[in-house]
Amino acid sequence: MPVHHPVRNAPDHSSMVGDGYELRNPGPDQHCCAKLVRETGYPPLFASLLCSRGVHDGAEAARYLWPRLTELPDPFLMRGMEQAVSLVLRAMSWPEPVCIHGDYDVDGISSSALLARFFRAINVPTLCYQPERMSEGYGLQPSFIRANAPARGSRLLITVDCGISAADEIRMARELGFTVIVTDHHEAPALLPEADAVINPKQPGCLFPFKDLSGAGVAFFLALGIRNRLVSQGVLSQSKAPNMKQFLDLAALGTVADVMPVTGVNRLLVRAGLEVMDTAPAPWVSSLKAFVPNLKEIRAEDISYRFAPRLNAAGRIDTPEISFRLLSGDDHEETLRLAGLLDELNTRRRAMEQEALEEIIPVCGNREHGNAPGLVVHGAFHPGIIGILAARLVDLYGKPAVVLTANVTGPEPVRGSGRTVPGTNIYELLLSCRETLIRFGGHPMAAGLTLKREKIDQFREAFYRAAAKMPRERIQPLVVDHVVRTEELFDEQFLKLYDLLQPFGQDNPEPVFLLDNPEIEKIDRLREHLTFRVRAGNRSVRAIGFGMGDRHEILRDPQARVAVKLKKNFFRGTERTELHVVSITMTSKGRAQRFIRQGR
Repeated sequence: MPVHHPVRNAPDHSSMVGDGYELRNPGPDQHCCAKLVRETGYPPLFASLLCSRGVHDGAEAARYLWPRLTELPDPFLMRGMEQAVSLVLRAMSWPEPVCIHGDYDVDGISSSALLARFFRAINVPTLCYQPERMSEGYGLQPSFIRANAPARGSRLLITVDCGISAADEIRMARELGFTVIVTDHHEAPALLPEADAVINPKQPGCLFPFKDLSGAGVAFFLALGIRNRLVSQGVLSQSKAPNMKQFLDLAALGTVADVMPVTGVNRLLVRAGLEVMDTAPAPWVSSLKAFVPNLKEIRAEDISYRFAPRLNAAGRIDTPEISFRLLSGDDHEETLRLAGLLDELNTRRRAMEQEALEEIIPVCGNREHGNAPGLVVHGAFHPGIIGILAARLVDLYGKPAVVLTANVTGPEPVRGSGRTVPGTNIYELLLSCRETLIRFGGHPMAAGLTLKREKIDQFREAFYRAAAKMPRERIQPLVVDHVVRTEELFDEQFLKLYDLLQPFGQDNPEPVFLLDNPEIEKIDRLREHLTFRVRAGNRSVRAIGFGMGDRHEILRDPQARVAVKLKKNFFRGTERTELHVVSITMTSKGRAQRFIRQGR
């Protein structure tokens, strides 16, 4: 017998919608929604989603839903772009290949591969390098500079996704005869490196209108600037110049993998890049898809949860060159072999993480760490997984965490990786501890560091003091975008339009809907998962709660409440709409209990 689940608190522009839930916005502007409905004919629910994303009229809606690459900003608005492009054009006649120095994570490898593919398209040879995470660590490597210094004359060195804090290394490179272009997107220090050109939208005085590009995004705009200048100077004809769309797959990959905001310019890059992956896939895309079952139409979440972990596995426990060769390769047989190798490495990486967590979690619960405002733990962990471990600790304990590893009984520097909770800037925390560190760098949400073994206790104390001064966030209710009737959610016009809101990601979250009095039937358990169907009139849609198999009896209670995400699924070649359960709550004797599965 179907179960009806009433929602007692309908949205009324207040911030709360009942036990355990909160509206993302106090409520959409009703005048904005009504105007959009009048001008576009969109369903009210879709118009409301647009309003919550800052879209106020039909013209803005058209630009948002159908963005065009012609809307990309002029690359020469970036400070340093003019000098960088001129240096590249000059170096194209030099006898030695252009050196491209990247990083070992997906953004760094994507940036390197993007420039390698671009230079190959304009017949410029390159020498690309990604440092080894374990033996070298992050950043521009002096050993690479010395090994590839020009015998005479000059040679061009381009850094991607690194270099903005490498003042000493860049000084050495220039002394050894390199012409150096830094392209980076990390926070710029007060004193910039003395490179021949610096491109970073975050540097002071940069007029580029969007500051949150990934390393691959910055590399794309450098390539675009070079291409445009080659055409304007008549070096290449418009027909012979490379089509820049072919490099957007890597720009999208780096942007999503590095958890950059999927707004503004990034949304356009990711949207176009995903389209390229689906309609004109490069060998790396086709090869990775061969090891991902049931993947037809690539979404941003597929980059985050399927592609990026495999690509990162090489740099974590082997060599990032494997991923670079995959992303930059054009031989399908070879890229398929490399994708298979990455799949095997990713399986090993997951086993290593589980083993490490079983060691760490008991430590985090002891007296020393349990009540601390942050977490700093160290042990003999594989250096390639400490960032993931730190992220898992943040998820488990809801506070900033740093995981340290190295030969903790020897003289070598200890490496660390930090992650944090929303509202607490990990970079600022490390800045407060800089007296105890050899070096550090990163983003507000993630950072890397090194320190001497004897400084571990001092660093932990400084980190805890700094974390204690940060505002502590209360346990947040689950944020939902709308309380909806199933008839609204399953409306054919709404479902056709909904995909145009993609891509979702950082700062452009996938909508979460709290179902208003849904008719639920066929509740069942599939191994550890919960399955049921939600009916609206003659339409019945499958819903699945991953890892919620033990909640099937709770769902039968009329007091249960269900929050879902709307998904498109392909099964045996047929597209179908599906609901993925984000949360199930119920009220029992006045106490709200929530059962949530976050992530995928």
